[in-house]
Amino acid sequence: MECEDAPGQRRARPVAAAPREPAEAPAAGLDYFRARAIRERYLARLAKIEFEEKTAKLVSRDEVQVAAFTRGRVVRDNLLNIADRLAATLAAENDVDKVHRLLSDEIRMALDVLAGPNSD
Repeated sequence: MECEDAPGQRRARPVAAAPREPAEAPAAGLDYFRARAIRERYLARLAKIEFEEKTAKLVSRDEVQVAAFTRGRVVRDNLLNIADRLAATLAAENDVDKVHRLLSDEIRMALDVLAGPNSD
């Protein structure tokens, strides 16, 4: 149905919305059980995470990032200091094999930090 607002303009007359049918009881029951199953699944996941944290199988991402950054910084600093430590020694050295051994030893010592405290 239409009604007139102003001359030459028509608009639709609002129609009353049809009453909604109440949700069927079985469907509502299924929704409840589905929601409960989802909730239980998430609770199980959270319990697993908590267990792994307490048994040290799971560590904080932030702690790992800080440790990796710190270790990387030490390695970088050690590598950059090789030139300062060996410059005079290498400048005076005529034996190529000895220069190679000195450089290799210094680089190996600098990179041992990456292997951690249990490396041999």
